[in-house]
Amino acid sequence: MANTTTNTIVTRFFISGRIQKHRPTQFLGLHASFFNKKPPLIWCELSMSNFRVINKTHRFKTRGEIDFVDLSDKIQEEVNRSGIQNGIVHVFAPHATGILVLTENDPALLEDIKGFLEDLAAKHANYAHPSNAHSHLRSLLFPPDKTLPIVNGRVEFGTWQSLLFVETDVYPRERTIIIQVIGES
Repeated sequence: MANTTTNTIVTRFFISGRIQKHRPTQFLGLHASFFNKKPPLIWCELSMSNFRVINKTHRFKTRGEIDFVDLSDKIQEEVNRSGIQNGIVHVFAPHATGILVLTENDPALLEDIKGFLEDLAAKHANYAHPSNAHSHLRSLLFPPDKTLPIVNGRVEFGTWQSLLFVETDVYPRERTIIIQVIGES
């Protein structure tokens, strides 16, 4: 690849959370010593002129305790609408009793997950919090967010993966997820 000189600023994102700006000539002509530095374990190069962030919310209803709602198609739909070709999609469920999981959407497996959650935090145990402590305890075990890569306009799920919202509360609810699509168009 030939080095080109432009006035574009390129941003490197590191897992450590640091952001550093460099001119492309400093960035594209990397020397082996660059990779010996800590903490950059993973880095990517983005041209900031095509960089976009799109925020969407999606509302849906659950049917009650340990209900699974497949969000995979909705996430891909929002990525398609955004025009982002390469980047990430971050999905966040702003609820104390709802979680997001990446797993196979198979009825037998979902029954196993339901049993697993019930075994981890039994519904009728002696809790200090009234009525739904077990719902909160189940939610403590799994994160309320997931981040997935977007490559060539497609969300990169594993072969059998689906993104599922799991209702851990005791009643049917109207729920919201925040979908943030970040990347280059």
